[in-house]
Amino acid sequence: MSNPREISLRESCPTKEAFVANFKFVKAAANFTNDLRDAYMGQWPTLKRISQICGRGAGQLWIRAMFMQIFVASGAQDPAMVKSVEMAADAFCADVYSVWPISTLVVFFQRFMAGRYTSATDMRVNKHDAVGAAFYKQFLPERLNEIEAFVEADKKAEEERNKTVIPDGYTSREWFNENVRRALNGDMEAVQNLTAPNSTIEETLQWLETKRNVQGDDYAPAEIQQQ
Repeated sequence: MSNPREISLRESCPTKEAFVANFKFVKAAANFTNDLRDAYMGQWPTLKRISQICGRGAGQLWIRAMFMQIFVASGAQDPAMVKSVEMAADAFCADVYSVWPISTLVVFFQRFMAGRYTSATDMRVNKHDAVGAAFYKQFLPERLNEIEAFVEADKKAEEERNKTVIPDGYTSREWFNENVRRALNGDMEAVQNLTAPNSTIEETLQWLETKRNVQGDDYAPAEIQQQ
């Protein structure tokens, strides 16, 4: 077991009861919804993996706890109602058990309980099916849009980091040639400046060596020689 999250989970939740207790909804929701990037893209285990770590049935027990919070009023213990909710929870658990990490499910349940996906009328008419419908038809497309926004933000940030800043007094071509000259003289910052985002330092060094072999050790670009 090399995943730090799984190691921490085993240490803090040695039993399925401990897992459900430690992942009480309000606490877990606050942790995950405050960092959606980590909730969606971090290395969080699925319910199947959690059941392997914390004890058989841990994932099913947690989903049942979520459904009970949604559909069974505090203190209500009507056996028929509880059984119905457990059956609905087990059906949903079977669908998500080995696919979705606990972090994604926590975010979904937090939003569902906040009334983000269903109306009061929907809940009365078809309350059990409302969970699955909201998850697949509303939450997952929303999650995909949020992930795409993270990816786009990362792409723009990378473009900014790789953007060439041309010092005053140079044209873009002159600055390129100056970096070639410096790189050939061992300036690693210049080598980095010459390395394209989709290339490596090693590839740039090989290209520079080709330039040196063609021109000799005294190589300098024509534009530089003419200055």
